[in-house]
Amino acid sequence: MRWCSFVKEYLGKRNFKSFTLLELTVVIIIIVILVSIAFPHYIKILERAKISSAKTKLALIRQAEGVYFSLHNTYTDDFGELAKEVPEIAEEILGDEDWSYKIVFANNTSFLAEAERKRGDYEGYVITINEVGKFGGTHPLK
Repeated sequence: MRWCSFVKEYLGKRNFKSFTLLELTVVIIIIVILVSIAFPHYIKILERAKISSAKTKLALIRQAEGVYFSLHNTYTDDFGELAKEVPEIAEEILGDEDWSYKIVFANNTSFLAEAERKRGDYEGYVITINEVGKFGGTHPLK
């Protein structure tokens, strides 16, 4: 018996079952429901990671302000002045695509720096830090 005829004969005797259109539709609907539940949680997890990055950079600004204060006995609202004392500050602040950073105010006793979300679902929300390291702002996930 040749191989091809054996395969044809064997396959011909088997009773193949297949999924009905209704069963496939139900499976697809279940998958869509699970994805629609999981996707918002995934977006929030990504946003929390970006918030963590922004907080780290704000803490770096706070440290740079501390160095500046120890040298000049005042805080500054100029990133250029901070970069002179702590050069790493310029690399960290300018290279961020998701957040824009600024020092809202600075005087001889305090300062307030903020990171504003530039894009995404949370565009326009801010996270702030002050001279004692307290975080604040309007971001709902901070």
